[in-house]
Amino acid sequence: MIFVAYEGFELIANTSPYIQNPKKNIRLAYLIAVVFVIVLYVLIAIITVGSLSFDMISKSQDYVLAEAAKPFLGQTGFVIITIAALLSTFSAINATIYGGSRVNYEMALDDD
Repeated sequence: MIFVAYEGFELIANTSPYIQNPKKNIRLAYLIAVVFVIVLYVLIAIITVGSLSFDMISKSQDYVLAEAAKPFLGQTGFVIITIAALLSTFSAINATIYGGSRVNYEMALDDD
């Protein structure tokens, strides 16, 4: 799970040829992004465990975040989180395709 959660961070380096002062700014981008995600994931875990029983968490493990939104937002929250999960999946697929094509592009440019 941790691998999948942090899988997209290698894509930050794909923009390095276009960043001013990449040695400083890429390091800063990684630091800010990883710290932000750690804080976000800890908050999500606290809210999820605080709003659902452990039985409910184990029963709804495939859609536990959508289930955790129900006490706050009802069925609308469940639908919003479900749609957000789909968009997140599409975003990850898009980033992976972009990352792979970017590597191929850079290799083609370096093949002098």
